[in-house]
Amino acid sequence: MPKEKISLGQRLRSYVREFGADTFSYDSSMLFCKYCEIKVNCEKRFNVTQHLKTEKHTKAIKRRQEKTEKTQQLLMNSSKKSSFNKDLCHALLSANILLNKLSNNTFRNFLETYTGKEIPTEATLRQGYVDDLYDKTVEKIKSEILNKKVWVSIDETTDIEGRYIANVVVGTLELDKPGKQFLVNCKELEKTNFSTISKLFDDSIQLMGIQRDNVLLFLSDAAPYMVKSGEMLKALYSKMIHVTCAAHGLHRVAEEIRGQFKSVDKLIASVKKTFRKAPSRVQIFKSKAPEISLPPEPVITRWEKNNGLLLLKKMSSILLGIRDIGELDGLPDDISSSDVPYLKFATITSVDVERTFSTYKTFLTNNRRSFKFENIHKHIIIQCNFQGIN
Repeated sequence: MPKEKISLGQRLRSYVREFGADTFSYDSSMLFCKYCEIKVNCEKRFNVTQHLKTEKHTKAIKRRQEKTEKTQQLLMNSSKKSSFNKDLCHALLSANILLNKLSNNTFRNFLETYTGKEIPTEATLRQGYVDDLYDKTVEKIKSEILNKKVWVSIDETTDIEGRYIANVVVGTLELDKPGKQFLVNCKELEKTNFSTISKLFDDSIQLMGIQRDNVLLFLSDAAPYMVKSGEMLKALYSKMIHVTCAAHGLHRVAEEIRGQFKSVDKLIASVKKTFRKAPSRVQIFKSKAPEISLPPEPVITRWEKNNGLLLLKKMSSILLGIRDIGELDGLPDDISSSDVPYLKFATITSVDVERTFSTYKTFLTNNRRSFKFENIHKHIIIQCNFQGIN
């Protein structure tokens, strides 16, 4: 008799049973390696065993073991750690005060005089407390968003060092009030395109332990690669609606107004041309009026069809009782009537994630240019999420 064909779900479950739930997890259509944080080809058992033998997987296991050993060591030494040092480190990081300020004798003497405590060195705080605070912040965020419906916003910028930096903000969707929001990831990208943005989105969701069905909204700007990322991610996040920032519409209105006053527009354009495209004139201007800044560079806003915003407007009519959910076209296939109320307080702009870049820029002042990105990542997560972290 011919062998009975095994379904995909049965095959995935068998891999998890065979190789361990600590190594693999699965959903309805994919196998996920917890060590490498990637999807694994699961068509045949050979593909799975081949992945387990790769150098990447071996190194990932080693890193996990080292991290576990380090965590255990930290737990063993936790009783020796000072709560004052932890609170001091948290206060300095939350206020974006350089830890090396503790090397200033006047500052140290002031703290010692009025606290009656022995003030630790910068190295003590950096090596013994920053990682603990970062881990505690991440765990606090996870507890706040556990099993909740969420929205995700991503934006990117180029910092003063020429690095492509992307930030990810996750916010909760509540039934009766606006939810909380958290900066969950700050990452340096090799390049900015739909592939890197999509991977960052999925990695951040996995990092926070969020179920894919709980992601109802994705907010971004209207850059073509963001639009393409939104389309790609809908294959994994079947309930997700992608909305491009509605605030950009105000820029488009301003540009339309500018077009109606051509003489004024021509005058401003001539001034910018004079001082922006003539280096010799720029130099003369700076020498004659050093306290006056040059005219700003114009930013032309991209404009795309914002289908996601139209869907949210239609959902508003559902919540108001004007329409029935069955009357609406274009909704995600898997979204249900029970999901719609969570979008009542959904944000429609990406300004929250853009604000995090203002915080990021404060880490790269002239006296902090050697700050390693790994440390920037931890510091900005702690600083942007300091409220409610005890």
